[in-house]
Amino acid sequence: MKHRDAMTGSAQRRTGATPLVLCALLVVGGCVWDFRSQSERTTETMNAWIGHPVDDLILRWGVPSASAGLSLGRRALTWQGPTNFSAVSVYGQGAGSTFGSARSCRRTIIVDSDDRIIAWSFESC
Repeated sequence: MKHRDAMTGSAQRRTGATPLVLCALLVVGGCVWDFRSQSERTTETMNAWIGHPVDDLILRWGVPSASAGLSLGRRALTWQGPTNFSAVSVYGQGAGSTFGSARSCRRTIIVDSDDRIIAWSFESC
């Protein structure tokens, strides 16, 4: 298909590829791939809380599901949930089944006597 440039008056050939290329660049450019594992992302999140007041964490995550006093005025606070579910689907001869397991994420932080976060652990997150 040809069209005439209004400014120069010259004939130019228009292809459908230009809009397609621009669209592809927008889609690819708008995607951010995070290839880290869930464990790596959780570790990064937990490390970011070290040194912060525990009140900041409670305001962000809510009230912990459990707490325990430790020696030297330290405390352990635990948040339970949400549940992670991993599943495998098996199909064959016109029927399918899904097998899976539910795991509850447990995050525990340790705070010092000044209520600053000094350590953490997590399981199944």
